[in-house]
Amino acid sequence: MQYITTSWDDGHPADGRLSELLAKYDLKATFYIPRSNPEHAVMEENEIYTLSRDFEIGGHTLHHANLKKLNREDAMAEIKGCHRWLSDIVQEEPLSFCPPFGAFGDDSLAAIYQTGFRTIRTTDLLSTHLPPGRPETPREGLLHTTLQAFPHSAFTYFKHLVLRRRFGSLNCWRHSGYSGDLFRLLEHYLHHIEENGGCFHLWGHSWEIEENDHWAILEEVFRRISRLPGFTYVENRELAEITF
Repeated sequence: MQYITTSWDDGHPADGRLSELLAKYDLKATFYIPRSNPEHAVMEENEIYTLSRDFEIGGHTLHHANLKKLNREDAMAEIKGCHRWLSDIVQEEPLSFCPPFGAFGDDSLAAIYQTGFRTIRTTDLLSTHLPPGRPETPREGLLHTTLQAFPHSAFTYFKHLVLRRRFGSLNCWRHSGYSGDLFRLLEHYLHHIEENGGCFHLWGHSWEIEENDHWAILEEVFRRISRLPGFTYVENRELAEITF
């Protein structure tokens, strides 16, 4: 099977513009939103509710907290508090969670699942892997990403894969010519999924797109990944329901 999903972190007010662009190209998305963020503005609660009518809303802690820097009690408070807060706003239980900064440990993974979240999205790049529907370990069930909506260098991709010991992804990236070009990588991974199955997962931050004026670049990416024959378009939570 061939899937396409997108996800967007931090709940910045520019998510409103982003949601309009997603709707234009009939793309599904999951928005991971904290209640507050010391580094960037966050949408008002009524705006989050409006966004939830068309897109999945996922947890991102209460205060955009780095879970690896917190003790067990404080990490649990950030996770559980986020789950309750979002449940009240969107009027349903959130199922997807993304640890801010991609930072988590085994204790925080266990706490996220215990709270009721079913899908945990990381910031690991250059992956087309779909987690098994019934993972044997918490880490086996993690949902990784393919590309970030940001122009990284080839060296950044290489360092990212080596530091995370993702040598299988490194081998797949090798066939792109070790490229750092966003559009070349896009075509490479779409073709790879057409041939082998898997999921193309685009993620990013609307504040980053706004600050760098990358809206035209993002729209071209959306145009290229929209309405592709043979692909199923899903939110992040739907990937947890796929069993292999």
